[in-house]
Amino acid sequence: METEYSEKQFAEKQLQIWNRLMYVALGAAVTILFHAVNPLRDIIIMVTLLHTTLAGFSLLWGVIWGRAPLTEARSNIIFGHLFASWLVVFGIYSYSRLYGLGAVLLGYTLVLMIIYWRIRKKLSTSDEMFP
Repeated sequence: METEYSEKQFAEKQLQIWNRLMYVALGAAVTILFHAVNPLRDIIIMVTLLHTTLAGFSLLWGVIWGRAPLTEARSNIIFGHLFASWLVVFGIYSYSRLYGLGAVLLGYTLVLMIIYWRIRKKLSTSDEMFP
């Protein structure tokens, strides 16, 4: 019983850290979206894109987080990271004007919308079962 409580406290503290990292990622994504030409641009873009995408999917389907029940706070953090990664992809597409990247952006948008819809549906179902 106490082990479950301490695991829950640990998960809540970890979630707070992931929440802060999400805001850092969102700030970096918005900066990338509006920045001018910079010699380190490509490195910053790749690091930000990898961090935001991997963090979002890790919180969604990762080994540790996959077993934990999905809460509203965790889903907001997940979608914050995934939205930041979408902003980075959109920023890359905006200044590169590659048509192939437009298809990637469209596909990624559709994937994120489907994931968002399924998670929201799962959250609303769990709320009805446990009022």
